[in-house]
Amino acid sequence: MTQEPIPVARFMSTSAHGIEPNETLAVARQRMQDHKFRHLPVRSGGRVVGMLSERDLYVLALFPEIDFKKAKVNFAMTPEPYKVSPETAVAHVATEMAARRIGSALVVDDEDHLLGIFTDTDALVALGKVLS
Repeated sequence: MTQEPIPVARFMSTSAHGIEPNETLAVARQRMQDHKFRHLPVRSGGRVVGMLSERDLYVLALFPEIDFKKAKVNFAMTPEPYKVSPETAVAHVATEMAARRIGSALVVDDEDHLLGIFTDTDALVALGKVLS
């Protein structure tokens, strides 16, 4: 008997937080700290254009010549983040995240508007539900 694929929308976080590409890295870091995020979608005109991770900021902090109060998010963001539709199977998304060695997938509609984010933590929650 084959089990019906579980859509990623069932386990994604639906936070509406994001940041514009022309904001500073200081603003991005503060937003991530305030909300305890490790991944921050980058949006322009409502559409997803990139992803900024906590790891990106840690790496940039190693370079003292980079001024976080002046450097813009588009300088550090990943311009082609992994995006999926809400109907995509959790198993597929988790497998792809592992293969790409990334910590999140952005869940978007047909026009690249952000619906949510599916993180490695969400994947572990899904695994726990499936195995229990």
